[in-house]
Amino acid sequence: MATVFLRKLTVDEYLDREQAAEAAGGRPCEFVNGKVREMPGADWRHNVLVGNLSGAIGQRLRGKSFAVCGSQMRIRAGSAGPFYYPDVTVSPVPPRIAQERGQSLLDPVVIVEVTSPSAERIDRREKLASYGLIESVTDYVIVAQDVARVDHFSREGTRDWQAMVEERLAGKLSFSSLGVELPLAEIYDHVFPEDDPPQDTKEV
Repeated sequence: MATVFLRKLTVDEYLDREQAAEAAGGRPCEFVNGKVREMPGADWRHNVLVGNLSGAIGQRLRGKSFAVCGSQMRIRAGSAGPFYYPDVTVSPVPPRIAQERGQSLLDPVVIVEVTSPSAERIDRREKLASYGLIESVTDYVIVAQDVARVDHFSREGTRDWQAMVEERLAGKLSFSSLGVELPLAEIYDHVFPEDDPPQDTKEV
């Protein structure tokens, strides 16, 4: 997704801005190195992918001590940020929450970003480094929306990220920290409708 940077703000100014935007029904903004990043609206494929991921993960987490959060959940990496709004986040139950003009999640376990050509550099470089600063994060996943491709970065404890790429719809995305596996075919269900088999619309 495209981004726009505004003037530099302090953390307090950013949080005040977020609180005012929420009250006015505005879109949330990310905050990196004193800069506010406006997040534009997402397209159809992006929204289908986020829905597929949230539903599939949430269904598999029933009865477990984890919960799925949507893109309105702000997370904080470090005492002064950055602050992000990932597309899908899995948190423990109960979570660690900072009350700071709204809520910031402090202990995400799994973070998923549905990327696009305009956001790919940020997702692969900046956010990979920033999410790595959060000790609780065991998995960071970048999901492409133009092709079937999932980049999975996982780690145990303080170890470095271990990278895995899956491009087969028959393949699976595995979260050992959650005890969950997701088939790529389920993640990409109806994302490329031109490839779906035609439906029989004839009356019986």
